[in-house]
Amino acid sequence: MQRDGYVAPVPSQSFRHTARSDASPATVWAALDDETTWTRIPGVDRIVAASRGPDGTLTGFTFQASVGGQAYTGKATLGERVEPERVLWLISSPDLGGSVGVTLSPDGAGTSITVDLTVRAEGFLASMLLPLVASALGRGFPEAVEEFAASFVS
Repeated sequence: MQRDGYVAPVPSQSFRHTARSDASPATVWAALDDETTWTRIPGVDRIVAASRGPDGTLTGFTFQASVGGQAYTGKATLGERVEPERVLWLISSPDLGGSVGVTLSPDGAGTSITVDLTVRAEGFLASMLLPLVASALGRGFPEAVEEFAASFVS
């Protein structure tokens, strides 16, 4: 909302957690290019459709999610891809937006995986519900990232 040069802040909440996988960075990176991998990230229940670039890399996907008892259909578009270190998805839905970023780094024979999640309200009603949604996401976020990291097999 803008009035007399004032721009109201958009409510958002961010989460970060790092976990270790026994899988190599190359194995984890390859899995990140498979859209079904993203159903293991908090907030994504099912992939509805995926898009790929001319080289076959994943460039976006449409998903369904249930967060805080509310059902959403959202779209993830590629925001950044630094092979084989980082991928960032920009998330949009009618009520919520944000991003999901995954950063990989070698950790012995395995991989350190950092997941950054930001959720942002995309409307007046959503801004009132954001604390509930953020609480639901944040409650299980560390455990979900640990499970995500453990799911990669060498």
